[in-house]
Amino acid sequence: MASLPPANAQSAPPSGKQDVIGQNGRTVTLYVSRGGSRDVMISFNVPQKPEARAGAYNVKVVVETRIIGGAETGPRRKERFSELPPSRL
Repeated sequence: MASLPPANAQSAPPSGKQDVIGQNGRTVTLYVSRGGSRDVMISFNVPQKPEARAGAYNVKVVVETRIIGGAETGPRRKERFSELPPSRL
């Protein structure tokens, strides 16, 4: 996984926040300002060995959204999990 650069200033992460790629590249943490959006590139490294079977594989992408309050809204935390359907991959 890799985070792509913000498309515009509105989507830029808040100052002092940097994207974090998790262990083995299986997770990525992005910081997005309110009203912004970010893109993530997901690539698959399929081994080219006789044991690797050709065909379709099931893939699940789970997105965890966290909204953390700031100085304007006060301290709060809201989490939501979404699973992207395969048609969106």
